[in-house]
Amino acid sequence: MLIFETERIRVQRFSLADEENFFRFNSDPEVMKFIRPPLSRQKAQSFLIENIDYYSLNPQFGRWAMFEKNTDYFLGTFMLKHSVHLNDIELGYALFTAYWGRGLGTESVAGGLKYAFDELGLNTVIALTFPENVPSQKVLTKAGFSFVQEFWEEGQMLHLFRKSRKT
Repeated sequence: MLIFETERIRVQRFSLADEENFFRFNSDPEVMKFIRPPLSRQKAQSFLIENIDYYSLNPQFGRWAMFEKNTDYFLGTFMLKHSVHLNDIELGYALFTAYWGRGLGTESVAGGLKYAFDELGLNTVIALTFPENVPSQKVLTKAGFSFVQEFWEEGQMLHLFRKSRKT
């Protein structure tokens, strides 16, 4: 199911057919550096099923697959989900390293914000980064997010960013 598109990106729900892409992505240590420890094939499969199950409870939200529109290559993931620890909707994105530095992160965030504000009617969206993930922080600030604060979550320092709908 298509969630949103940008000029170069198609964002859609994951399906079981995406298992290999999901595993390759979630087991890549460089991609996971600022997200979570890399996953084994079995844990990635369970995590994929957990994400697919989330759609039935939250049809407009989730962790989704990003594909390049012209080639249909799997680029990475995009997320708009209820934050685990904060009472907000959290935006997240991640790309395979081969696609870093091409503006795809910025494009996906802009498309995701348009979906969040125009389609879902949200008033604010948050994003979290590790302090050392400066490239993602630059993408977020370029998209209009503002740094709010540092805080600790599960023994890890995080930076909280927030973007509000333009009035």
